[in-house]
Amino acid sequence: MGTSQSYKIKSTPNWSKTKRAMTHLATPGNMNDANVNRFLGNFSRAVSEERVFGGAGGSSIGNFLDFIANIRDLGWEQAIQTIDPDIDVSQLSLEAFLEFLLELCCNNDSNLDDQAANVAFQEMEGEIRTELDTAQDLAELFTTASEELLLEWVAFFYVSYIMQIFDELYYTHLEERGVIPEEIMNRLRDYVESSVNELMLNKPDDFNIFSDLGKEFVKGIIDDLNELWEQLSE
Repeated sequence: MGTSQSYKIKSTPNWSKTKRAMTHLATPGNMNDANVNRFLGNFSRAVSEERVFGGAGGSSIGNFLDFIANIRDLGWEQAIQTIDPDIDVSQLSLEAFLEFLLELCCNNDSNLDDQAANVAFQEMEGEIRTELDTAQDLAELFTTASEELLLEWVAFFYVSYIMQIFDELYYTHLEERGVIPEEIMNRLRDYVESSVNELMLNKPDDFNIFSDLGKEFVKGIIDDLNELWEQLSE
Protein backbone atom coordinates (compact mmCIF):
# COMPACT_ATOMS: atom_id res chain seq x y z
CA MET A 1 0.00 0.00 0.00
CA GLY A 2 1.16 3.52 -0.67
CA THR A 3 0.97 5.87 -3.60
CA SER A 4 2.64 9.04 -4.72
CA GLN A 5 -0.60 10.72 -5.69
CA SER A 6 -4.00 11.05 -4.05
CA TYR A 7 -7.22 10.75 -5.97
CA LYS A 8 -9.03 14.06 -6.46
CA ILE A 9 -12.62 14.17 -5.26
CA LYS A 10 -15.31 16.82 -5.31
CA SER A 11 -15.03 19.51 -2.67
CA THR A 12 -18.44 18.92 -1.11
CA PRO A 13 -19.14 19.71 2.57
CA ASN A 14 -19.08 16.04 3.56
CA TRP A 15 -15.80 15.37 1.78
CA SER A 16 -14.30 18.49 3.37
CA LYS A 17 -15.40 17.24 6.80
CA THR A 18 -13.85 13.85 6.03
CA LYS A 19 -10.52 15.42 5.11
CA ARG A 20 -10.52 17.55 8.25
CA ALA A 21 -11.35 14.46 10.32
CA MET A 22 -8.39 12.63 8.77
CA THR A 23 -6.12 15.60 9.50
CA HIS A 24 -7.28 15.61 13.12
CA LEU A 25 -6.87 11.85 13.36
CA ALA A 26 -3.28 12.10 12.13
CA THR A 27 -2.32 14.58 14.84
CA PRO A 28 -0.19 12.84 17.51
CA GLY A 29 -2.33 11.57 20.35
CA ASN A 30 -5.61 11.71 18.43
CA MET A 31 -5.86 8.08 17.30
CA ASN A 32 -8.76 6.95 19.48
CA ASP A 33 -12.21 5.43 19.04
CA ALA A 34 -14.09 8.73 19.03
CA ASN A 35 -11.89 10.33 16.37
CA VAL A 36 -11.80 7.20 14.21
CA ASN A 37 -15.59 6.96 14.39
CA ARG A 38 -15.85 10.63 13.42
CA PHE A 39 -13.67 10.05 10.38
CA LEU A 40 -15.49 6.86 9.34
CA GLY A 41 -18.89 8.51 9.83
CA ASN A 42 -17.96 11.52 7.70
CA PHE A 43 -16.47 9.24 5.07
CA SER A 44 -19.65 7.15 4.96
CA ARG A 45 -21.88 10.21 4.58
CA ALA A 46 -19.69 11.51 1.75
CA VAL A 47 -19.73 8.13 0.00
CA SER A 48 -23.51 7.79 0.41
CA GLU A 49 -24.00 11.27 -1.01
CA GLU A 50 -21.80 10.80 -4.08
CA ARG A 51 -22.20 7.03 -4.66
CA VAL A 52 -18.68 6.93 -6.09
CA PHE A 53 -17.37 3.91 -4.16
CA GLY A 54 -18.70 0.48 -3.33
CA GLY A 55 -20.14 -0.76 -6.60
CA ALA A 56 -16.95 -2.27 -7.98
CA GLY A 57 -16.21 -4.11 -4.74
CA GLY A 58 -19.62 -5.73 -4.55
CA SER A 59 -19.52 -6.65 -8.22
CA SER A 60 -16.05 -8.21 -8.03
CA ILE A 61 -16.70 -10.37 -4.98
CA GLY A 62 -20.10 -11.36 -6.37
CA ASN A 63 -18.51 -12.50 -9.64
CA PHE A 64 -15.92 -14.45 -7.66
CA LEU A 65 -18.54 -16.35 -5.67
CA ASP A 66 -20.58 -17.02 -8.84
CA PHE A 67 -17.51 -18.60 -10.43
CA ILE A 68 -16.88 -20.79 -7.39
CA ALA A 69 -20.52 -21.89 -7.54
CA ASN A 70 -20.04 -22.80 -11.22
CA ILE A 71 -16.94 -24.84 -10.37
CA ARG A 72 -18.96 -26.78 -7.82
CA ASP A 73 -21.80 -27.35 -10.29
CA LEU A 74 -19.83 -28.04 -13.48
CA GLY A 75 -16.30 -28.95 -12.46
CA TRP A 76 -13.44 -26.52 -12.89
CA GLU A 77 -12.52 -27.48 -16.45
CA GLN A 78 -16.02 -26.93 -17.80
CA ALA A 79 -16.54 -23.82 -15.69
CA ILE A 80 -13.47 -22.24 -17.29
CA GLN A 81 -14.13 -23.42 -20.83
CA THR A 82 -17.72 -22.21 -20.67
CA ILE A 83 -16.25 -18.74 -20.30
CA ASP A 84 -13.28 -19.17 -22.64
CA PRO A 85 -13.27 -22.32 -24.83
CA ASP A 86 -9.78 -21.51 -26.09
CA ILE A 87 -8.14 -22.14 -22.71
CA ASP A 88 -6.35 -25.48 -22.48
CA VAL A 89 -7.12 -26.30 -18.85
CA SER A 90 -4.58 -29.13 -18.80
CA GLN A 91 -1.80 -26.59 -19.45
CA LEU A 92 -3.14 -23.85 -17.19
CA SER A 93 -0.60 -22.64 -14.61
CA LEU A 94 -1.56 -21.31 -11.20
CA GLU A 95 -0.47 -17.81 -12.23
CA ALA A 96 -2.54 -17.97 -15.42
CA PHE A 97 -5.57 -19.19 -13.45
CA LEU A 98 -5.24 -16.26 -11.04
CA GLU A 99 -4.97 -13.82 -13.95
CA PHE A 100 -8.04 -15.40 -15.54
CA LEU A 101 -9.95 -14.88 -12.29
CA LEU A 102 -8.87 -11.25 -12.03
CA GLU A 103 -10.02 -10.48 -15.57
CA LEU A 104 -13.25 -12.41 -15.03
CA CYS A 105 -14.23 -10.81 -11.74
CA CYS A 106 -12.97 -7.22 -11.98
CA ASN A 107 -13.58 -4.31 -14.33
CA ASN A 108 -10.85 -2.40 -16.12
CA ASP A 109 -8.99 0.22 -14.05
CA SER A 110 -11.20 3.04 -15.33
CA ASN A 111 -11.74 4.84 -12.00
CA LEU A 112 -10.74 4.74 -8.34
CA ASP A 113 -13.48 2.27 -7.43
CA ASP A 114 -12.35 -0.18 -10.11
CA GLN A 115 -8.69 0.29 -9.19
CA ALA A 116 -9.37 -0.36 -5.51
CA ALA A 117 -11.34 -3.52 -6.32
CA ASN A 118 -8.58 -4.76 -8.62
CA VAL A 119 -5.86 -4.28 -6.02
CA ALA A 120 -7.99 -5.82 -3.27
CA PHE A 121 -8.81 -8.81 -5.47
CA GLN A 122 -5.13 -9.42 -6.19
CA GLU A 123 -4.33 -9.17 -2.48
CA MET A 124 -7.08 -11.68 -1.74
CA GLU A 125 -5.67 -14.01 -4.42
CA GLY A 126 -2.28 -13.72 -2.75
CA GLU A 127 -3.84 -14.75 0.55
CA ILE A 128 -5.73 -17.67 -1.02
CA ARG A 129 -2.83 -19.08 -3.02
CA THR A 130 -0.55 -19.55 -0.01
CA GLU A 131 0.99 -23.04 -0.12
CA LEU A 132 -0.74 -23.89 -3.43
CA ASP A 133 1.36 -25.09 -6.35
CA THR A 134 -0.98 -25.70 -9.29
CA ALA A 135 -4.18 -24.48 -10.86
CA GLN A 136 -5.80 -27.77 -9.94
CA ASP A 137 -4.85 -27.19 -6.30
CA LEU A 138 -6.72 -23.89 -6.43
CA ALA A 139 -9.73 -25.44 -8.14
CA GLU A 140 -9.87 -28.16 -5.50
CA LEU A 141 -9.72 -25.54 -2.76
CA PHE A 142 -12.63 -23.69 -4.38
CA THR A 143 -14.57 -26.95 -4.49
CA THR A 144 -14.01 -27.93 -0.88
CA ALA A 145 -13.74 -24.58 0.95
CA SER A 146 -16.16 -24.27 3.85
CA GLU A 147 -18.59 -21.37 4.08
CA GLU A 148 -16.53 -20.08 7.01
CA LEU A 149 -13.42 -19.97 4.83
CA LEU A 150 -15.31 -18.31 1.97
CA LEU A 151 -16.49 -15.61 4.36
CA GLU A 152 -12.92 -15.10 5.56
CA TRP A 153 -11.94 -14.42 1.94
CA VAL A 154 -14.86 -12.03 1.53
CA ALA A 155 -13.89 -10.16 4.70
CA PHE A 156 -10.24 -9.98 3.63
CA PHE A 157 -11.27 -8.60 0.24
CA TYR A 158 -13.51 -5.87 1.67
CA VAL A 159 -10.93 -4.73 4.23
CA SER A 160 -8.28 -4.49 1.50
CA TYR A 161 -10.75 -2.72 -0.81
CA ILE A 162 -11.64 -0.06 1.75
CA MET A 163 -8.02 0.47 2.79
CA GLN A 164 -7.00 0.91 -0.84
CA ILE A 165 -9.60 3.67 -1.17
CA PHE A 166 -8.33 5.37 1.99
CA ASP A 167 -4.79 5.07 0.69
CA GLU A 168 -5.62 6.65 -2.66
CA LEU A 169 -7.59 9.46 -1.06
CA TYR A 170 -5.34 10.41 1.82
CA TYR A 171 -1.80 9.04 1.41
CA THR A 172 -0.38 12.24 -0.11
CA HIS A 173 -2.38 14.41 2.27
CA LEU A 174 -0.86 12.58 5.24
CA GLU A 175 2.65 12.90 3.79
CA GLU A 176 2.09 16.63 3.41
CA ARG A 177 1.12 16.80 7.08
CA GLY A 178 4.52 15.36 7.99
CA VAL A 179 3.25 12.02 9.29
CA ILE A 180 4.01 8.49 8.16
CA PRO A 181 0.92 7.39 6.18
CA GLU A 182 1.51 3.67 6.77
CA GLU A 183 1.25 4.15 10.54
CA ILE A 184 -2.16 5.83 10.26
CA MET A 185 -3.42 3.33 7.70
CA ASN A 186 -2.31 0.33 9.75
CA ARG A 187 -4.20 1.66 12.77
CA LEU A 188 -7.26 2.37 10.66
CA ARG A 189 -7.12 -1.14 9.22
CA ASP A 190 -7.68 -2.55 12.71
CA TYR A 191 -10.91 -0.56 12.99
CA VAL A 192 -12.08 -1.55 9.51
CA GLU A 193 -11.38 -5.24 10.21
CA SER A 194 -13.37 -5.01 13.44
CA SER A 195 -16.33 -3.45 11.62
CA VAL A 196 -16.32 -6.00 8.81
CA ASN A 197 -16.09 -8.88 11.28
CA GLU A 198 -18.99 -7.43 13.25
CA LEU A 199 -21.13 -7.42 10.12
CA MET A 200 -20.16 -11.01 9.36
CA LEU A 201 -21.39 -12.08 12.78
CA ASN A 202 -24.77 -10.49 12.03
CA LYS A 203 -25.48 -12.53 8.92
CA PRO A 204 -28.94 -14.20 8.75
CA ASP A 205 -29.44 -17.43 10.71
CA ASP A 206 -30.28 -19.43 7.58
CA PHE A 207 -27.35 -17.94 5.68
CA ASN A 208 -26.09 -19.70 2.55
CA ILE A 209 -23.40 -17.79 0.71
CA PHE A 210 -24.53 -19.13 -2.68
CA SER A 211 -28.23 -18.38 -2.20
CA ASP A 212 -29.85 -15.18 -3.49
CA LEU A 213 -30.04 -13.93 0.11
CA GLY A 214 -26.38 -14.80 0.66
CA LYS A 215 -25.28 -12.99 -2.49
CA GLU A 216 -27.34 -9.95 -1.53
CA PHE A 217 -25.72 -9.92 1.92
CA VAL A 218 -22.19 -10.17 0.52
CA LYS A 219 -22.69 -7.55 -2.18
CA GLY A 220 -24.33 -5.17 0.31
CA ILE A 221 -21.51 -5.11 2.85
CA ILE A 222 -20.31 -1.62 1.85
CA ASP A 223 -23.82 -0.21 2.32
CA ASP A 224 -24.06 -1.98 5.68
CA LEU A 225 -20.67 -0.58 6.71
CA ASN A 226 -21.72 2.94 5.75
CA GLU A 227 -24.84 2.59 7.89
CA LEU A 228 -22.83 1.20 10.81
CA TRP A 229 -20.20 3.94 10.65
CA GLU A 230 -22.78 6.70 10.39
CA GLN A 231 -24.44 5.38 13.54
CA LEU A 232 -21.14 5.15 15.42
CA SER A 233 -20.33 8.79 14.72
CA GLU A 234 -23.67 10.19 15.86
